[in-house]
Amino acid sequence: MTSPSFFKISTPNDGVLLVEMNRPPVNAFNQPFWEELKAVFEAASKDGSVRVVVLSSALPKLFTAGLDLTDTSALQNHDGLDASRQALILRQHILDFQAAISAIEKCVKPVIGACHGNMSAIREMAFTGREFNAEEALRIGFISRIVPGGREGVVATALETAKVIAAKSPIAVIGTKHLLLHAQDHSVQESLEYTATWNQVMLQSDDTVQAFKGALAKQIPKFKPLPKL
Repeated sequence: MTSPSFFKISTPNDGVLLVEMNRPPVNAFNQPFWEELKAVFEAASKDGSVRVVVLSSALPKLFTAGLDLTDTSALQNHDGLDASRQALILRQHILDFQAAISAIEKCVKPVIGACHGNMSAIREMAFTGREFNAEEALRIGFISRIVPGGREGVVATALETAKVIAAKSPIAVIGTKHLLLHAQDHSVQESLEYTATWNQVMLQSDDTVQAFKGALAKQIPKFKPLPKL
């Protein structure tokens, strides 16, 4: 492959490929960025000199901020297509993005993610069967928080969390819960395909537009209520 624009590639040790994300200021994922990510990991899979891949950030303060909220051209209906035809275009875009992210998992070489996360801790618990307390469960992400104050404190915290959720896009919230439940009983590939089918319609919601506008303007967006069913 040609030298990537958004990744630093080096071989610090024999057989070790260091892949550093390098799209300042925050390594936000726009389409050229995730297309390069896919190409880098596909090349690593085929390179016989590579035995292990380490994925990290070249930026000193963070790994990645996630999706680039300014890269919305693929979500827009530039040609005035009807909803069904626009949905097909969106579906393909989603599948392409999923394939790029999945290239890390599908790389035939072991990949070490030099970032914060708890999947390695989950595997450690599963393999060793060791006991852990509430504080450690919180630290590794098994529980979301420990709340002092007995029932009153727990209920107050739960209500505050519910208030935050209720302020979010209702389309996004119900979709997220639906997709999480679906993923419990399906393979990664099945879940990705189902998510693409779901989002090819749901991303056309006005909620998506309002969420992007709010994020860019640093304002809290207002969302329409769900219809009565």
